[in-house]
Amino acid sequence: MDLLKNTGFSRRNSLSQTSRQPLVFAPPTQFRRQIVYQASINNSKVIALTFDDSPSPETLKILEVLQKHQVVATFFCLGANLREYPEIAKRVVQAGNALGHTWHHYYHDVNQKIASDEIDHTGVHIYRSTAAKS
Repeated sequence: MDLLKNTGFSRRNSLSQTSRQPLVFAPPTQFRRQIVYQASINNSKVIALTFDDSPSPETLKILEVLQKHQVVATFFCLGANLREYPEIAKRVVQAGNALGHTWHHYYHDVNQKIASDEIDHTGVHIYRSTAAKS
């Protein structure tokens, strides 16, 4: 069963490709640069699995279950966890999963500039750890 069928995403992002081309995890074109409240995906039943506060040793257990069932997910990373567990982040990407990110969970007094900077800063750490652009 191909769980990515009709979603606009593909397995081309896995590290089975040559290392010449960086990995990029991006939403389908029609969803970029907008807030998506609802998406129609060809009347298919779709579930988006997400896991917060990755990577961590627990992430390895989750990866094992996902791989057993040939399922991919999005792992939302925290900057400190990326620093501590870069090899686990790399394994997440190698298994064909996507990474999302922020540096931490501070939500009070965070303006658009601070939020954007945190996302960019964490994205740099994801790239350093995994060679994937997020």
